[in-house]
Amino acid sequence: MITDHIPTMNFTSDTMPEVINNGFYKIENKISHYLNTNKEFTNQFVINYLHSNTEFAEQYFIKYASMDLIEKWYDVQMTDKIKGSRRKVSTNSINDFEGEVFPVSKVSLESNPELEIENNGSDSNKYPTSILRRKSEPYRPDVKMEYLNPSSNEDALNSNCLSPKLRVLSNKKHRTKSDDDIICDNQSNKKYEFIKDEETDSRCKTRNLLRFIQSSVYSGSASARLVNFENRMQKRQICEHDVMFDVLTDITTDLSLNRTCLKIVLNFGFLLNFDKASLYLVEKNESGNFLKQKIHNVNIDEHVGYESFSFPGLLEIPFGKGLIGQIAVLGESFICNDLSKCTQLDQLYDKWYDNQVKNVLIQPIIDNKNELTALIVGINHKSGGFTNDDQQAGIGFLSFCAVCINNAKLFELSKQEFDRNKSLLELAHCVFEEQISLTDLSQKILDKATTMFQCKKSSLMLIEDPKETDEIFTQLFQLTATDNKEEYRYSKFQRDSIVFSSYFDPFFDTLADSVALKNRKNKRNILEATPISSVKPFTYQDGGNICIPIRNNIGQIIGVVKLCERKVSNFFTENDRKLIEGFAIFSGLGINNCIMYDKILKGKAQQTVAIEALSYHTNARQVDVDKLKLSIIPQCQALNLTSLSFDDFSLMEHEMLTASIRMFKEFGFLKKYQIEYEVLCRFLITVKNNYRRVIYHNWRHAFNVTQSMFAALTTGKMSEQFSSKECLALLVGCLCHDLDHRGTNNEFQMKTDSPLVKLYSTSTLEHHHFNRAVMILNSEGNNIFSRIPSEEYRKLMKLIKHAILATDLSNYIRQRDAFEVTVKGGLFDTNKYEHRSMLRSMLMTACDLNGITKPWEIQKRVVHLVTSEFFHQGDMERDKLHVEPKEMMDRNHVLQLPKLQAQFFQTMCIPIYKVLSDFNPLLLPLLKGAEENKVKWSDMNKKLEQGEISADAEPVLHPLIPDQDVF
Repeated sequence: MITDHIPTMNFTSDTMPEVINNGFYKIENKISHYLNTNKEFTNQFVINYLHSNTEFAEQYFIKYASMDLIEKWYDVQMTDKIKGSRRKVSTNSINDFEGEVFPVSKVSLESNPELEIENNGSDSNKYPTSILRRKSEPYRPDVKMEYLNPSSNEDALNSNCLSPKLRVLSNKKHRTKSDDDIICDNQSNKKYEFIKDEETDSRCKTRNLLRFIQSSVYSGSASARLVNFENRMQKRQICEHDVMFDVLTDITTDLSLNRTCLKIVLNFGFLLNFDKASLYLVEKNESGNFLKQKIHNVNIDEHVGYESFSFPGLLEIPFGKGLIGQIAVLGESFICNDLSKCTQLDQLYDKWYDNQVKNVLIQPIIDNKNELTALIVGINHKSGGFTNDDQQAGIGFLSFCAVCINNAKLFELSKQEFDRNKSLLELAHCVFEEQISLTDLSQKILDKATTMFQCKKSSLMLIEDPKETDEIFTQLFQLTATDNKEEYRYSKFQRDSIVFSSYFDPFFDTLADSVALKNRKNKRNILEATPISSVKPFTYQDGGNICIPIRNNIGQIIGVVKLCERKVSNFFTENDRKLIEGFAIFSGLGINNCIMYDKILKGKAQQTVAIEALSYHTNARQVDVDKLKLSIIPQCQALNLTSLSFDDFSLMEHEMLTASIRMFKEFGFLKKYQIEYEVLCRFLITVKNNYRRVIYHNWRHAFNVTQSMFAALTTGKMSEQFSSKECLALLVGCLCHDLDHRGTNNEFQMKTDSPLVKLYSTSTLEHHHFNRAVMILNSEGNNIFSRIPSEEYRKLMKLIKHAILATDLSNYIRQRDAFEVTVKGGLFDTNKYEHRSMLRSMLMTACDLNGITKPWEIQKRVVHLVTSEFFHQGDMERDKLHVEPKEMMDRNHVLQLPKLQAQFFQTMCIPIYKVLSDFNPLLLPLLKGAEENKVKWSDMNKKLEQGEISADAEPVLHPLIPDQDVF
């Protein structure tokens, strides 16, 4: 101890103040003087102190050690280890070095120092909270300065494709960067920067320190160059299991197929000690299995960085072709140390072979299903030739590599699927977002195509009529890269502006794209621009350009997309083909929808023109409106409008118009709803004009139903059950309830597949009648509700629609029982909307059938007209549809008319009048008239059956034909 050599000093109470003042200063000077004059003692003292305080030693080293000092320390340590390893006899004891290494654990050439520190927990607490990071470039004058960009991708940061063990021994020409390196511009200033580590775990700190040491050893210092000089002599001494474990760990942690293949080739080449290697993957297509070249003659000693390696073109080798193809068929290893005697070589497929190749080892990579996954080719063994030992070592290594390749393939397939789906979703969003303008849609499709397939030019040619066999294009859209190569020029041509057909190519004036569509395949690649004059029809050459047919929903070709001058490889992979198929589907749907939308717009425009032309002929003429305005409107009593037994044939056409005006006036609708008198006159004339001149369902029938409703509301006092708005809706509904009736029923519309059936699935004719009423009201000068507030207008139109649809007898049958139960049970409540709704429906049906309640002579005339119209429909069913009509519509069963009428009265008519008379006794005359007429029909049927009367004597048994005047 130093205190043993320093004179003893005794302190008393008298000398204590002096000691306090200057004692320590004197002692410090004496100790300093002693240490400076006794160097040997001082050195021993410092060594003992550092051994006793290792943490302080580490902190001091980290803080004050210079770059030159650290590199000298590395050189000494590495040189001693290499010299020590030469003296070792046993290969298993290569890790045993003499001497003690300053406080970090041993850094052997044959092991990964990072793994050693991780596995030695006792050393983990020897390292401080701060770590060292190199700020200078490697001390290698022959290496070009590189700077590590902090934003570099993962591939650049993890550039070493050899395993950590083999990385130390490999003959590298550049430093492998690790993610802990910090590279500065100033290479001469070799200092260390203290960086506070955020990790608190001691093992993490130790690992970071060893990464620094490891990166320095790999970087090319003096000791590293000595290691590289001796690496070939030592590689066989490494424990086989440790090396294999380290290599496989390095390979299996990577899911990139390219990196995995490159790592397999480099590690395999280093393990077996040969110069170059190639790797071929097994792929499948429609023709069968083939080999796809993945790695081509990579130099094991030079190409260790993935980011600096360029993968070759995709050479495809069929099984059985060349030496490689034959080995793939056999699935066995192949060794040849004299290739001059090998006759299986084929220059077309064995691209790995040249004059520099002396010997070769070809080994298959077999997976757990005993299927060939890949082939690896090792070239030029450095010890003179390949042996069976090399073959066996390769089998053990490559059996694990098959799993890695398959995993990487699956990952790449999933990534391709993800990217493809993402591209197609973006295309779908782009396509279906634009459904109006075909020009805008075409531009979006072409822009997306050039991006997806990386082409400089694209064109879209559309066919006007897919049914035409000539396939003449009528529209052309082009997208061409401009001079700056960042923007595209969009052009559109119509058939009138340029002359082109299926034998026109928009870019080169070459063979038609659509001709390729006649081939069974949906797409063909065109190698180059070939003039039409030199090309025979239906001949093609495959290559970089591609033609994609666009189909509609039924598979017809509606256009062609042509992609030219691909920026990347001219080869189209299977993933490209799947992407092309999806592109064609989505593009076809988008273009077809846009074309259909355009047709709809044209159809709507044609409909507007047709309606305008029809309205011109159906709308009321102004002269007729003026005549009606000046007409005298008789009172109700003069026209007998309030009678429930009104004569349906008592008024002429013009008189029916004035009678309709009287009904509106009688309820005060003109004043209450501010209906202009001229508008009402025009509306009534237009409604009359929109009734066809059929036998029964014509304007007279509409007026008679309206008069019956008016009588029920007034004489029957049914208006007391409804609001004024409901009464107005009932009268207007009666006037419009059979607008544009064709003289046939709903069943006939379905049998003939009428366009009306496509518009309305239920109550076909009734919906059509309402829509015609809406069209009339929307016509200029016909809207009698124009001054009604919008909300009241909406409610009024809803009531009119309900009234018209109620005339469908199928709706009446569905509601009759519920209405009867409500009335007979005394449950009817006028305040309930649903009860009033049922009452309006029953009243509309009763008024529509009002002819059966009229006096007998009027009833027979009504039945005569109805029967004539029914028989006319039956004739059309028999003649045009070739089906037998129902008995009530069959002219051949005219003598059954009285019997059928009696049945119709009993089942359909009398029940409705019975329940209405129960609800309102004022409507009892309707029930009595129906029952009396039923008796008349029953008596006629009996007399016909008994022969008491002749059919010739009854006009009702002689129906009219359509061309007779029925008014």
